[in-house]
Amino acid sequence: MLLFLIAGTSLAVLAGIYMVSQIYQMVKLDAFYRGLKHPKLWAFFASTGQRGDGLIVYLLRRKNHPRNSMSDEDFLTFQTCKHRAIVALLFQLTGAILAITALALSYS
Repeated sequence: MLLFLIAGTSLAVLAGIYMVSQIYQMVKLDAFYRGLKHPKLWAFFASTGQRGDGLIVYLLRRKNHPRNSMSDEDFLTFQTCKHRAIVALLFQLTGAILAITALALSYS
């Protein structure tokens, strides 16, 4: 059971790190095409935080800035990052379920 607990926790943590990096890339592209100053800073601010405070502030801030049309390459990059973030979320949930199941079985 300890092996499943370690594997589930590791999977959840690594998938979470990968998801944050994909959110960083998406926000950086979005902020650039919306004309916000310092898109890398906005991306860092939006991708950090435990409760998603930075992402909420970014989403509220970007409301006043319409997005210019993206190039085809950047649009494809944005869509790829979005799909990768969804897959990372699924892996994170799988790891959490595996870890919780291992904990439940070890204490029963």
